[in-house]
Amino acid sequence: MRYLTEINAFERLMDRHPLPGTAQLLWYKLMREANRQRWPEAIALDNDTAMGLVGVTVHAFRKARTALSDAGLLEFSQGVKGQPSTYRLIPPSLVELQESQGDAAGLPYEEGAEYMEDVEAPERYFGWTEAAGRELAKITRDLFAAYWPGRSPDDRDRQRVFFYIKDQRQDEDGEWTMSFPEERKALLAYAFEAASRAGAVNWNYIAGVYRNLGARGIKTVEQAHEYDEKRSSQYR
Repeated sequence: MRYLTEINAFERLMDRHPLPGTAQLLWYKLMREANRQRWPEAIALDNDTAMGLVGVTVHAFRKARTALSDAGLLEFSQGVKGQPSTYRLIPPSLVELQESQGDAAGLPYEEGAEYMEDVEAPERYFGWTEAAGRELAKITRDLFAAYWPGRSPDDRDRQRVFFYIKDQRQDEDGEWTMSFPEERKALLAYAFEAASRAGAVNWNYIAGVYRNLGARGIKTVEQAHEYDEKRSSQYR
Protein backbone atom coordinates (compact mmCIF):
# COMPACT_ATOMS: atom_id res chain seq x y z
CA MET A 1 0.00 0.00 0.00
CA ARG A 2 1.38 3.41 -0.96
CA TYR A 3 0.92 5.75 1.97
CA LEU A 4 0.45 9.08 0.18
CA THR A 5 -1.55 7.56 -2.68
CA GLU A 6 -4.06 6.03 -0.30
CA ILE A 7 -4.31 9.14 1.86
CA ASN A 8 -5.16 11.19 -1.23
CA ALA A 9 -7.70 8.57 -2.33
CA PHE A 10 -9.23 8.56 1.16
CA GLU A 11 -9.56 12.34 1.15
CA ARG A 12 -11.25 12.24 -2.25
CA LEU A 13 -13.72 9.70 -0.90
CA MET A 14 -14.37 11.86 2.15
CA ASP A 15 -14.96 14.90 -0.06
CA ARG A 16 -17.68 13.01 -1.91
CA HIS A 17 -19.06 10.81 0.86
CA PRO A 18 -17.85 12.00 4.28
CA LEU A 19 -17.81 9.64 7.25
CA PRO A 20 -18.09 10.85 10.87
CA GLY A 21 -14.95 12.51 12.21
CA THR A 22 -14.17 9.71 14.66
CA ALA A 23 -14.28 7.14 11.84
CA GLN A 24 -11.91 9.26 9.76
CA LEU A 25 -9.54 9.64 12.71
CA LEU A 26 -9.57 5.89 13.31
CA TRP A 27 -8.69 5.28 9.67
CA TYR A 28 -5.69 7.61 9.91
CA LYS A 29 -4.51 6.00 13.14
CA LEU A 30 -4.81 2.51 11.66
CA MET A 31 -2.88 3.65 8.58
CA ARG A 32 -0.14 5.02 10.83
CA GLU A 33 -0.04 1.73 12.74
CA ALA A 34 0.09 -0.27 9.51
CA ASN A 35 2.99 1.87 8.34
CA ARG A 36 4.76 1.43 11.68
CA GLN A 37 4.38 -2.34 11.37
CA ARG A 38 5.71 -2.23 7.77
CA TRP A 39 2.37 -2.98 6.10
CA PRO A 40 1.33 -6.43 7.31
CA GLU A 41 -1.65 -8.17 5.72
CA ALA A 42 -3.66 -7.33 8.86
CA ILE A 43 -2.94 -5.32 12.02
CA ALA A 44 -3.25 -7.20 15.31
CA LEU A 45 -4.46 -4.99 18.18
CA ASP A 46 -6.06 -5.74 21.52
CA ASN A 47 -9.16 -3.73 22.36
CA ASP A 48 -7.50 -1.33 24.79
CA THR A 49 -4.72 -0.48 22.34
CA ALA A 50 -7.15 0.00 19.47
CA MET A 51 -9.40 2.28 21.53
CA GLY A 52 -6.36 4.21 22.72
CA LEU A 53 -5.61 5.20 19.14
CA VAL A 54 -8.56 7.56 19.07
CA GLY A 55 -9.22 8.15 22.77
CA VAL A 56 -13.00 7.81 22.74
CA THR A 57 -15.61 5.76 24.59
CA VAL A 58 -16.23 2.11 23.77
CA HIS A 59 -19.52 3.00 22.09
CA ALA A 60 -17.95 5.74 19.95
CA PHE A 61 -15.04 3.47 19.00
CA ARG A 62 -17.33 0.64 17.89
CA LYS A 63 -19.47 3.05 15.92
CA ALA A 64 -16.39 4.41 14.15
CA ARG A 65 -15.12 0.91 13.41
CA THR A 66 -18.51 -0.14 12.04
CA ALA A 67 -18.68 2.98 9.86
CA LEU A 68 -15.33 2.12 8.24
CA SER A 69 -16.40 -1.48 7.79
CA ASP A 70 -19.75 -0.60 6.25
CA ALA A 71 -18.05 1.86 3.89
CA GLY A 72 -15.86 -0.98 2.61
CA LEU A 73 -12.64 0.53 4.00
CA LEU A 74 -11.98 -1.97 6.80
CA GLU A 75 -12.32 -5.67 7.49
CA PHE A 76 -12.46 -6.45 11.20
CA SER A 77 -12.16 -9.82 12.93
CA GLN A 78 -12.94 -10.07 16.66
CA GLY A 79 -10.20 -11.70 18.68
CA VAL A 80 -10.68 -14.46 21.22
CA LYS A 81 -9.26 -14.86 24.70
CA GLY A 82 -5.50 -14.53 24.52
CA GLN A 83 -5.54 -13.38 20.90
CA PRO A 84 -5.95 -9.78 19.67
CA SER A 85 -8.46 -8.61 17.11
CA THR A 86 -7.29 -8.01 13.55
CA TYR A 87 -7.86 -4.99 11.33
CA ARG A 88 -7.37 -5.20 7.57
CA LEU A 89 -7.45 -1.87 5.77
CA ILE A 90 -8.99 -1.89 2.31
CA PRO A 91 -7.10 0.56 0.05
CA PRO A 92 -9.29 3.61 -0.64
CA SER A 93 -7.97 3.57 -4.19
CA LEU A 94 -9.65 0.16 -4.59
CA VAL A 95 -12.90 1.51 -3.16
CA GLU A 96 -12.67 4.38 -5.66
CA LEU A 97 -12.18 1.89 -8.48
CA GLN A 98 -15.19 -0.13 -7.36
CA GLU A 99 -17.22 3.05 -7.14
CA SER A 100 -16.22 4.05 -10.67
CA GLN A 101 -17.35 0.64 -11.88
CA GLY A 102 -20.69 0.93 -10.11
CA ASP A 103 -19.89 -1.43 -7.24
CA ALA A 104 -21.29 -4.23 -9.38
CA ALA A 105 -19.35 -6.89 -7.52
CA GLY A 106 -21.04 -5.90 -4.27
CA LEU A 107 -24.64 -6.17 -5.42
CA PRO A 108 -26.17 -9.39 -4.11
CA TYR A 109 -28.65 -9.70 -6.99
CA GLU A 110 -26.93 -7.98 -9.89
CA GLU A 111 -23.65 -9.78 -10.48
CA GLY A 112 -21.82 -8.21 -13.37
CA ALA A 113 -24.32 -5.37 -13.67
CA GLU A 114 -23.31 -2.43 -15.79
CA TYR A 115 -22.08 0.86 -14.38
CA MET A 116 -25.02 2.79 -13.05
CA GLU A 117 -24.17 5.91 -15.03
CA ASP A 118 -24.70 3.84 -18.20
CA VAL A 119 -27.76 1.92 -17.08
CA GLU A 120 -30.88 2.75 -19.04
CA ALA A 121 -33.73 4.67 -17.51
CA PRO A 122 -36.24 2.43 -15.69
CA GLU A 123 -38.88 3.23 -18.32
CA ARG A 124 -36.82 1.43 -20.97
CA TYR A 125 -36.75 -1.93 -19.16
CA PHE A 126 -39.01 -4.76 -20.32
CA GLY A 127 -42.03 -5.08 -18.08
CA TRP A 128 -42.09 -1.44 -17.04
CA THR A 129 -45.53 0.05 -16.43
CA GLU A 130 -46.93 3.31 -15.14
CA ALA A 131 -47.95 1.47 -11.99
CA ALA A 132 -44.33 0.38 -11.48
CA GLY A 133 -43.28 4.00 -11.88
CA ARG A 134 -45.70 5.16 -9.21
CA GLU A 135 -44.57 2.37 -6.87
CA LEU A 136 -40.89 3.20 -7.44
CA ALA A 137 -41.53 6.88 -6.74
CA LYS A 138 -43.29 6.03 -3.47
CA ILE A 139 -40.58 3.60 -2.35
CA THR A 140 -37.93 6.24 -3.01
CA ARG A 141 -39.86 8.98 -1.20
CA ASP A 142 -40.45 6.75 1.81
CA LEU A 143 -36.76 5.80 2.06
CA PHE A 144 -35.63 9.41 1.87
CA ALA A 145 -38.27 10.59 4.35
CA ALA A 146 -37.19 7.94 6.86
CA TYR A 147 -33.41 8.02 6.46
CA TRP A 148 -32.41 11.05 4.35
CA PRO A 149 -34.68 13.84 5.62
CA GLY A 150 -34.25 17.30 4.18
CA ARG A 151 -33.36 16.03 0.72
CA SER A 152 -35.87 15.50 -2.06
CA PRO A 153 -34.94 12.52 -4.27
CA ASP A 154 -34.29 13.30 -7.92
CA ASP A 155 -34.42 11.09 -11.01
CA ARG A 156 -30.91 9.83 -10.35
CA ASP A 157 -31.89 8.72 -6.85
CA ARG A 158 -34.94 6.91 -8.19
CA GLN A 159 -32.75 5.21 -10.76
CA ARG A 160 -30.37 3.99 -8.04
CA VAL A 161 -33.26 2.68 -5.94
CA PHE A 162 -34.62 0.92 -9.03
CA PHE A 163 -31.23 -0.66 -9.71
CA TYR A 164 -31.16 -2.27 -6.26
CA ILE A 165 -34.74 -3.52 -6.00
CA LYS A 166 -35.92 -4.39 -9.52
CA ASP A 167 -36.90 -7.90 -10.56
CA GLN A 168 -37.76 -8.85 -14.14
CA ARG A 169 -39.27 -12.14 -15.22
CA GLN A 170 -40.33 -13.52 -18.57
CA ASP A 171 -43.09 -16.13 -18.83
CA GLU A 172 -43.39 -18.97 -21.32
CA ASP A 173 -45.24 -16.72 -23.77
CA GLY A 174 -42.42 -14.21 -23.76
CA GLU A 175 -44.26 -11.62 -21.70
CA TRP A 176 -42.19 -9.61 -19.22
CA THR A 177 -43.26 -8.52 -15.77
CA MET A 178 -41.57 -5.99 -13.50
CA SER A 179 -41.80 -6.11 -9.72
CA PHE A 180 -40.08 -4.85 -6.60
CA PRO A 181 -39.86 -7.83 -4.19
CA GLU A 182 -40.39 -7.10 -0.51
CA GLU A 183 -37.07 -8.73 0.42
CA ARG A 184 -35.10 -6.45 -1.88
CA LYS A 185 -36.92 -3.40 -0.55
CA ALA A 186 -36.18 -4.55 2.99
CA LEU A 187 -32.47 -5.01 2.23
CA LEU A 188 -32.26 -1.53 0.72
CA ALA A 189 -34.00 -0.10 3.79
CA TYR A 190 -31.48 -2.01 5.93
CA ALA A 191 -28.61 -0.39 4.01
CA PHE A 192 -30.19 3.07 4.38
CA GLU A 193 -30.66 2.47 8.11
CA ALA A 194 -27.03 1.39 8.52
CA ALA A 195 -25.90 4.57 6.77
CA SER A 196 -28.21 6.66 8.97
CA ARG A 197 -26.88 5.08 12.18
CA ALA A 198 -23.34 5.89 11.05
CA GLY A 199 -24.27 9.49 10.27
CA ALA A 200 -23.14 8.97 6.67
CA VAL A 201 -26.21 8.70 4.45
CA ASN A 202 -24.82 8.69 0.93
CA TRP A 203 -24.86 6.28 -1.98
CA ASN A 204 -21.23 5.26 -1.56
CA TYR A 205 -21.89 4.14 2.03
CA ILE A 206 -25.06 2.35 1.01
CA ALA A 207 -23.15 0.56 -1.77
CA GLY A 208 -20.52 -0.38 0.82
CA VAL A 209 -23.18 -2.02 2.98
CA TYR A 210 -24.34 -4.02 -0.05
CA ARG A 211 -20.75 -4.96 -0.84
CA ASN A 212 -20.37 -6.40 2.64
CA LEU A 213 -23.69 -8.24 2.44
CA GLY A 214 -22.60 -9.88 -0.77
CA ALA A 215 -19.18 -10.80 0.63
CA ARG A 216 -20.86 -12.51 3.59
CA GLY A 217 -23.37 -14.37 1.46
CA ILE A 218 -26.29 -12.50 3.04
CA LYS A 219 -29.37 -12.41 0.83
CA THR A 220 -32.20 -11.61 3.25
CA VAL A 221 -32.72 -8.92 5.85
CA GLU A 222 -33.26 -11.62 8.46
CA GLN A 223 -29.78 -12.97 7.73
CA ALA A 224 -28.41 -9.43 7.97
CA HIS A 225 -29.95 -8.90 11.40
CA GLU A 226 -28.75 -12.30 12.57
CA TYR A 227 -25.22 -11.37 11.53
CA ASP A 228 -25.51 -8.02 13.33
CA GLU A 229 -26.70 -9.73 16.50
CA LYS A 230 -23.87 -12.24 16.35
CA ARG A 231 -21.34 -9.45 15.82
CA SER A 232 -22.80 -7.37 18.66
CA SER A 233 -22.64 -10.32 21.06
CA GLN A 234 -18.91 -10.59 20.42
CA TYR A 235 -18.42 -7.02 21.62
CA ARG A 236 -20.36 -7.33 24.91
